[in-house]
Amino acid sequence: MPGHSVADHSASLPREYNAASDLLARNLGPAVRSRTAYIDDHGRYSFADLDQTSARIGALLTTAGLAREQRVLLCMHDSFLLPATFLGAIRRGI
Repeated sequence: MPGHSVADHSASLPREYNAASDLLARNLGPAVRSRTAYIDDHGRYSFADLDQTSARIGALLTTAGLAREQRVLLCMHDSFLLPATFLGAIRRGI
């Protein structure tokens, strides 16, 4: 668009930026980590729960043979395991 400049935000993101790690790190401070991150039919889950579970699932995906930049299709019920798996995959670069 004439007269409209698009800001270059590439300088503000680290080269190895990971959205899942960033999201979780921002919510793991002492005052926040116990706050509710997700509620499903089975209960409430804190940001600490989400961090721990996504780390375990990410490790499981790697152990199953998925490598960085490979794609995975998530077809799951709407439960705590959906965001945990999504974030676990992103944490591992999958």
